[in-house]
Amino acid sequence: MRNTSTSDLFTHSDSTVSAHEYQPFMAGHIDVKLAGADSDIRLFIFKPSDYPYLWLKYVEGLQREYNRMGVSHILDLKILKDPKFFRIAMIAIMGGEVVAGLRCSGPIRKVSHAAAYEEMADGNQAFVSEYLEERMAENIAEPKGLWVDLNSSARERLTQLMSRCMIYSAALLDCRYSICTSAKKMNMVYTSSGMDALPEAGTVYYPNKDFKTTLGCFDLHKVLKQCNDDNRIRLRRDWQLIQLARVNSRSQKSCPNSWTPLVLDEANPFHTKALESLLLDPDYEHRSAMKSMDDEMAELLPPVSQSLKDESHRWVAYPWRKVAIELLGPKSFKKLRCDRNRNKITDEEQSHLLGLNVGVVGLSTGHVIAHTMVMEGVCGHIKLADFDLLEVSNLNRIPASLLDINENKAVITARRIAELDPYLTVDVFDKGLLESNIDSFMEGLDIVIEECDELNVKVLVREAAKKRRIPVLMATSDGGIMDVERFDTDEDLKPFHGLTDVDASELKDLSRRDKSGYALAIFEGDKITARLAASMVEIDYTVKTWSQLASDVTQGAAMVTTAVRRIGTGKPTPSSRTRMDMDQMFVDGVPPTPVQITTEQLIADPVFGDNVKENMLLAARYAPSPGNIQPWNIYWKDEVLYFEIDRNRSVSMDVNWRGAMTSIGAACFNAEVVACVEGLNGAMEYFPDSSMPDLVAKFVQGQKSCDIEQAEKLYPHLLTRMTNRELCERQVINPEIINELIEICDKGKAELHVLSSENKLKDYAKISIGSDRLRYLSEHLHAEMISELSWPDIDSLEDGIDIRTLAMPHKDLNVLPILERRDVMDELAKWKSAGLSLGEYNRDRIHCASAMVALTIKGQSDFDYVQGGRVLQKMWLAAETHGLSLQPISPIFLYSNTVDDTINLMNNVYLSEVQSLQNMFSNIFDIKNDEYPVLVVRLAYAKAPQYRSYRKNS
Repeated sequence: MRNTSTSDLFTHSDSTVSAHEYQPFMAGHIDVKLAGADSDIRLFIFKPSDYPYLWLKYVEGLQREYNRMGVSHILDLKILKDPKFFRIAMIAIMGGEVVAGLRCSGPIRKVSHAAAYEEMADGNQAFVSEYLEERMAENIAEPKGLWVDLNSSARERLTQLMSRCMIYSAALLDCRYSICTSAKKMNMVYTSSGMDALPEAGTVYYPNKDFKTTLGCFDLHKVLKQCNDDNRIRLRRDWQLIQLARVNSRSQKSCPNSWTPLVLDEANPFHTKALESLLLDPDYEHRSAMKSMDDEMAELLPPVSQSLKDESHRWVAYPWRKVAIELLGPKSFKKLRCDRNRNKITDEEQSHLLGLNVGVVGLSTGHVIAHTMVMEGVCGHIKLADFDLLEVSNLNRIPASLLDINENKAVITARRIAELDPYLTVDVFDKGLLESNIDSFMEGLDIVIEECDELNVKVLVREAAKKRRIPVLMATSDGGIMDVERFDTDEDLKPFHGLTDVDASELKDLSRRDKSGYALAIFEGDKITARLAASMVEIDYTVKTWSQLASDVTQGAAMVTTAVRRIGTGKPTPSSRTRMDMDQMFVDGVPPTPVQITTEQLIADPVFGDNVKENMLLAARYAPSPGNIQPWNIYWKDEVLYFEIDRNRSVSMDVNWRGAMTSIGAACFNAEVVACVEGLNGAMEYFPDSSMPDLVAKFVQGQKSCDIEQAEKLYPHLLTRMTNRELCERQVINPEIINELIEICDKGKAELHVLSSENKLKDYAKISIGSDRLRYLSEHLHAEMISELSWPDIDSLEDGIDIRTLAMPHKDLNVLPILERRDVMDELAKWKSAGLSLGEYNRDRIHCASAMVALTIKGQSDFDYVQGGRVLQKMWLAAETHGLSLQPISPIFLYSNTVDDTINLMNNVYLSEVQSLQNMFSNIFDIKNDEYPVLVVRLAYAKAPQYRSYRKNS
């Protein structure tokens, strides 16, 4: 047999099905006389509620065969005997007797609605859930209750036929997939028809220990390739006959579904003939949106998966417009159309919301609400109920057109939704909501939105919602009134919050004016706007009905959509009545207060005086410290200069006060340089008194020589040394300068690790980005970082980091109030891989660096870090003598030398990410296991900063 594509199997058929006749099966029947070896079989496809007698025959056969197998206990006869709950049934008839059958539901809206999910509870239910979720967008049908009369001489042929009917039913319901559970002994039959067995779902004993049940799925894209030759022939022949029978069925032609677009899948062989017909139909205008969509998809961040790129295109035909348009498939389309929602709605929330089933009653105000919900993507299935026809006077608030006059309002809304999202399923109740159809309307709803004019229907909706525990939302287009009635969480809640006690039957025959009394009780007449109240007085005199404005209706749509989104994502949304009167808000509004950042230098730059002791003290205080927290107490007493650590001035990143010890070492070095140059002989003594652990050092006067030449070289930079965060052009540093800095560190028994190549700098920038991201996302580290920032005219500038020293343009400083907000960081923390942009500030400065250097020491005692601080300060000052500017850009884990250190630093969160960054850090700088970082610093040639940080005077 030659290789035949699935498209070939149907393109070269004799079917005369045209595109406009190919719609999802909704009602009526299709009577098919099969051919060939099955010519003695009639396949009757029908909507159960349209043929209750045949449905009863199906149920009787189901009971009989399930009794024979001993599994009738799984049948819910109360549900089965009510045909209105089922979409489609198929029965095989031989000799006038019903000899086989199955029923099918779909498309499945939620995983929990799939019977297979419950039946596989003892298997790998997580796999089943994931499998169904991944395929939900392309529609899943679920055939159930397959039975064959085992006394029939044609039982094997009937079994094969019913297996194929699982495929036909999915195709008729516009589903790509047909999911089913089956006893293992039936797997061979189903796989011969093209089913994919799913062993990952496991095997369960269902319905009892005599049956080993597994999960399988028919993928209509693949069944014709996977089935055996005999079934391939029959699938092709039967489908042609089904479609021809459908064309000839009066019951099918009488159900035009005038609001439903025709969606044809290029990769679905069951759509091939209809698609060919559509593309050749001269009555249709053919368009393609693929160029625009492909361009947009290519720009999405992060880039879309290969599976989305490979998704087949669809042709969507709108019969009421006579336009067919080529679009992305449903998954890609949803991804692209909802992309601008991120991250006000997260991907996870969006996925959940698209599983919501929402009903809207009343399609004047409800039209705008329904359309807004679909635009925002807060539902995946919507039911619309309204009996009324559009009139010109409705166009003051309904965004329809003159071409829609005399059309049903629900149909108009459904068409508009279809033109926005053809993949969203819509059910239309164009007779309105009645006692006879309210059960069908409410079935499966998660939320109902009531916006009808008829007071008796308002009550009817709430009575039904309370019975089924479904929340009701209502926006009243006056004064921004919004009602939330949580019948799902409060079983004692009375309709309309208890404002009136009336049932639907009492209101049925009242006039509009008589009903207004009840309406005033519901809407609290003393609180509605004056103009609406006055208009209600004039009903039947100077106005026909109460007035509504498009602006009020649109505001209500926003409020309802917000409530649906909150309920759908599990956010607190209790029963309530709220008012948001826009007219009054404009009266009460006040302008914002602009933030002014002064450019004045508010503190004088430090200068040396004539007193050597004061100069030593001043120089010591102008040593660097983490976040300029100045973790010391430095003072003269009895001719001795004391350096004590202030352990209260600390941050989490300063693990075991290692950064504080480093800072005090730098302060000691500064004081020694001043003493040397200004002629005060003496020496530092470190940790001189074990009984005083906070006393780090003291300068004691005495006969001690110093390197005056080196001190005089560094002395002029003691008070001008500063952190320079300016952006700059990247320049290469003379190797001799680098060697000098390395030598300074060597002599101080430290090591300077240098990164200077562009690639290495980019690698370190990645580490810095990851570190900065975690610093923002970690609650305590973020709080400490923000506390370091000082705003001129608001905060003291004697400690912390003056925001002006960040070297950010004034416009960019406007982002700081956002970065300071904990609630913003908490949102980012919830989103997978979010927050990388938080590292852009340091990334840009690393990219323009001449080099990044990491200073390390061999030990990790307090004394080691003090000595490391002395070396650091000496290296920093020496670098500035060569015109270099320096900026510390260290990772958050700089002082975390052990696993326990890291656990304590991070409060036991983000540990794996920190560990990964630590490994990258050690590798890129080639830091050995016996080395411990003191600081990582940017070396660059940057312009002098306009502002600097200052110090406390005491």
